[in-house]
Amino acid sequence: SLFRELTLKGLTPNVVTYNTVIDGLYKSKRLNVAHKLFKEMQGQGIVPNVVTYGILINGLCRIGQLNKVTGVLEEMKSKGVIPNLAIYNVLMDSVCEVGQLKEAADIFSILQANGLQPNCRTYGILIKGLCKKGLMSEATKLLRKMEEHECFPNDCTYNIIIRGFILGNDIANALHYRDIMVSKGFAADVDTIELVTNLLAHDSSKELLQKFIS
Repeated sequence: SLFRELTLKGLTPNVVTYNTVIDGLYKSKRLNVAHKLFKEMQGQGIVPNVVTYGILINGLCRIGQLNKVTGVLEEMKSKGVIPNLAIYNVLMDSVCEVGQLKEAADIFSILQANGLQPNCRTYGILIKGLCKKGLMSEATKLLRKMEEHECFPNDCTYNIIIRGFILGNDIANALHYRDIMVSKGFAADVDTIELVTNLLAHDSSKELLQKFIS
């Protein structure tokens, strides 16, 4: 085991050591080994912290095993470990990816009820989910809401909104938000430019779209 190997070298693994290795195992999709190591660390008397559980949840979400996340959250609760904003963001992102916007909105409400303040990434995840569903009115309302709560959109947020309007063939609004974005010192990102370029390749007559690359 990792514990035995390190102790033979005169080193004592701690929670940071295990977190690092477990994270690497999840990223390489070695799920069973990661779970085994998680059990081993507890057997060695090392208590998992919020980072450990965040790694587990992120790993499960990354490989699409959302059904196992509830068990991890329940274990956290039983041990008095409180989920942080990063964990809620991962959960929101995962359910949005599979189109579960109601569940994402519920998580958004829960994190606020637990005293956490949504950050730019939190809002961006939910806005992206709304855009993917073509719910642009709701997406722009949420954009205004985040500004009202003094969580100001960044370049990623604006690019998400812009791509949503482009995909919905609402080029006028896409340009409107492009202008707002530019006025705040941001620029179109690679994904937005690629989307515009691909659309123009299929229909070069779209004059409004051409303004994005002019």
